[in-house]
Amino acid sequence: MVPKLQDILNLLDEMAPFSMAEEWDNSGLQVGSLSLEVKRILVALDPTLKAVRNASERKAQLLLTHHPLIFNALAR
Repeated sequence: MVPKLQDILNLLDEMAPFSMAEEWDNSGLQVGSLSLEVKRILVALDPTLKAVRNASERKAQLLLTHHPLIFNALAR
């Protein structure tokens, strides 16, 4: 069985509960679909263009980063 993105987020929440994040921290899914099947994950510190390209080249369905893509709220 191939896990869905929701399954991976649930596992991460068990390991490091999102509820423990600081109020200002922007944790969780920022881009994507919870129903996406994930066979390959690339892990990076920051969601840089280089990390995105690397994930694409390696055919990763998920780029998991420590820092968020969007940190502050967008006005538009």
